[in-house]
Amino acid sequence: VIDDIHFLADKERTQEEFFHTFNTLYQSGKQVILSSDSRPHEIPRLEERLVSRFKWGLVCTIDRPIFETRVAIVQKKAQMRGRELPDDVVRYIATHIDTNIRELEGAIVRLLRYVHPIEVRLKLGHPPHIGRYPLCL
Repeated sequence: VIDDIHFLADKERTQEEFFHTFNTLYQSGKQVILSSDSRPHEIPRLEERLVSRFKWGLVCTIDRPIFETRVAIVQKKAQMRGRELPDDVVRYIATHIDTNIRELEGAIVRLLRYVHPIEVRLKLGHPPHIGRYPLCL
């Protein structure tokens, strides 16, 4: 699994090495999973031979998660950190962060980092503050 494959653009030596690595994995019957913010042919300055190999497999778009999915993600990520968040807090996070899972997870990490050491009780009517500044999710 390789995330952000688009970062190979403009890196000739890295592309060369990855080309050989990809071929070795493919010839060994291994599965290769890549992610990018663009489709293979839309990545600027990516060697055509890599683009063609990336197209050998399934290319699909992953849309932003819908509200219900974001709620489930927030709950699961909090549980993975040993915490249960109140439903109104979960819904607040899922409503205000609708871009991607990384941002949801970042919000949870920041929130739990703030509330864990001092065991702040989370209530939506009183957003947590650090000093005089509101906690930014």
